[in-house]
Amino acid sequence: MEGHAESKIQLLRRHIHAFPDFPKKGILFRDICPILKDPSALTAVIDLFEEHVKNENWEVDLIVGLDARGFLFGPLLAQRLGVGFVMVRKKGKLPGATVCVAYDLEYGKAEAEIQEDAVTPGQKVVLLDDLLATGGTLFAACELLKKQDAEIQGCMVVIELTELKDVDQWLRSSPATVWDLGSRPRLDHPSTSPGLTAAVSLSKTLIPPNAPRALQLPPAPVCSTNVCMCSL
Repeated sequence: MEGHAESKIQLLRRHIHAFPDFPKKGILFRDICPILKDPSALTAVIDLFEEHVKNENWEVDLIVGLDARGFLFGPLLAQRLGVGFVMVRKKGKLPGATVCVAYDLEYGKAEAEIQEDAVTPGQKVVLLDDLLATGGTLFAACELLKKQDAEIQGCMVVIELTELKDVDQWLRSSPATVWDLGSRPRLDHPSTSPGLTAAVSLSKTLIPPNAPRALQLPPAPVCSTNVCMCSL
């Protein structure tokens, strides 16, 4: 099982490209378009998410996707699990009554919102996005779900930008554990999911039962416009 998961991880590594100075100078943009173009790679992402949910014994009523690329993977995982899907969107994109929170991005500020009736109090949810950078977007989404009195089972992303230190600061301000699918665990903390190790683990006294967890893939190859050079 562990070797099976690792083969899927290696497949995804080959399908994640990075572009320097996009959308502005100093930002290294991870491109997941090659994953979407390859059915086997896209299936591998959903397989890994599904396996993690089941191995962690999470009870799930809804998958919550973050604007915008969380919408690409979230509905597929929700369909696989036989549950519903709801969206956390940028402010002004959802009709009707909404709940909103402000947050910091790695290159600016933004606001996120969810429809008031999207989640029923007590529903068990898993949050899903493509990338964990500073953690601001995921933190905002967690705050929205808390306002809705939802039970957060966990958070999962395809990529974590391990070179950014801000994510550690976010985790310490919002108790959580980050799960690392790669080969560079920062702390020794076993997971029940094959191939998963804990990238960051806070004191057990700080981690509530419903603390969010993020599923993370290793750094992507660095690409220019015409050339891709693997930096792994």
